[in-house]
Amino acid sequence: MSQERDRLRQPAFTTRHLAAVATLLLALLPAPALAATSAEEQRQTEARIGTLREALKKDPDNPELVARLAQQLSLLGRTAEATRQYARVLAVYPDNADYLLGQGQNFLRAAQPEQALAPLRRAQRLAPAYQDVQRALGQALLAAGRKDEARTLYARALQRFNRPLWAQQGLAALDAPPVAAAAPAAAGVPDVTTAPAAATAPTAAAAPPQDAAAAPAASPADPAPAAVPAPGAVLPVPPPSRNSIEAGSARESLSNGTPAWRDDYLQVQQQFDGRRGWLGRITSASRFGIADSVLLMSAYTPVATGTSLSLEASISPTHRVLAQNTLHAQISHSLPAGWGVQAGWKRMKYNTTSIDALDFTIERYFGPFRAAW
Repeated sequence: MSQERDRLRQPAFTTRHLAAVATLLLALLPAPALAATSAEEQRQTEARIGTLREALKKDPDNPELVARLAQQLSLLGRTAEATRQYARVLAVYPDNADYLLGQGQNFLRAAQPEQALAPLRRAQRLAPAYQDVQRALGQALLAAGRKDEARTLYARALQRFNRPLWAQQGLAALDAPPVAAAAPAAAGVPDVTTAPAAATAPTAAAAPPQDAAAAPAASPADPAPAAVPAPGAVLPVPPPSRNSIEAGSARESLSNGTPAWRDDYLQVQQQFDGRRGWLGRITSASRFGIADSVLLMSAYTPVATGTSLSLEASISPTHRVLAQNTLHAQISHSLPAGWGVQAGWKRMKYNTTSIDALDFTIERYFGPFRAAW
């Protein structure tokens, strides 16, 4: 086990991994949202598994290949083998929210909702804004019969994530009346990460997950009730987003009678699933009694599992003291046990000179706290 731990701890991107990249790209084609049910879906999933096994022969210690193989095995219904693969990679990367989410989904497909709770709750603590984790945890709580906990999770999600559809559907399932013959506990657990944008809506005769039935038919005068997900149904899920407007002000007092520095700003931000987003900010600044204005735009997006890229640009139409324009690019990578690194380049152009700067940050998270250098 110690040898395997050492091998998997090698950097995610090295020259010996490049030989597997072309093969891996073929395996990253969109996968079906649920375990393959048709002959064609099964054939495609089998092909992905074969491609991943070939890639692992060339690079047997690549954790991304191991996790992807586990996901495809789970989609095909080979949950026991998928559990072993997830356990292998989580033994080395226990704080990877994506791997924990995959293990939780795999337990749900294996009709083991109680076993799914531990990895999903850990993923929730590590990535509280990761909606896929929240949604899977809600399904596990429902399937395990923990309705009070599920209701609390869905109610909080409605407030925190701008009323996402999956939370509305979860509450609708909780509030629907029971039926005499309930479906098996995990039969109605769809995959929460790869549901397509367009999908088949549940039929009127389909039974809802756990022990809930479809809501009673509404009269023409009643508002339409929220749809209740049926077992195995793939529901259309719009990309979750959070929009915010923020205003702020900062003052910095200087010694020797120098005028204070001042910044007043207005910011608009949009976040998608906690991992990508953009913001725009207008700032009115004062330095040594001289006023400047600045317009800044920034965006960030994942480029690989655990790796994200952020770009930032600003321009000052006055640029009396502040930079005329700036450009900043930074890449961040998450490491096991709460560690992370960031590296970037920034160019600042002033009236009389330009500055190029390189930055590097190493950080460690301790629950909700962060230490960085």
